[in-house]
Order: sequence, then structure tokens, then C-alpha cells
Amino acid sequence: MVFEEMLRDERAEGRAEGRVDAILELLRDKGKVSEALEERIRGQKDSGILKSLLLRASRAASVEEFESSLDS
Repeated sequence: MVFEEMLRDERAEGRAEGRVDAILELLRDKGKVSEALEERIRGQKDSGILKSLLLRASRAASVEEFESSLDS
């Protein structure tokens, strides 16, 4: 039981890291990502929020547009 929980947690962490990497890759294609923005994204662990950020990153025309969408 404990092993299964650990495995589940590791999988969730792996998915979160994959989403973070995808978000940053999309944004870097659109411009320079500041250290502060990268830290903010890397600090996010909630899978639902990361999914939303991934969609925003894919739809944004620029890093600035993405960043301004975070405040709204």
C-alpha cells in the first residue's frame, strides 16, 4: 500500500514536471522567459493549474501576453 502511494506520487510529480517543461518550451519559442516567470511556473505543483497554464502558453502570441494573463 505504501509503495503504491509512493509510485502514484512519483508519477504525478513526473507529469507535473513534464507540463512545466512543455510550458517553458512553448514560451521560449515566443520570446525570453524571465527567471521570475520560470520560477513561478516551476513552483506550481497543482496539475489543474499547470494544465491551464499549458493551454494559455499555447494560445499566447508572446511571453508578455502569457504573463499578463496570469494576473487576470
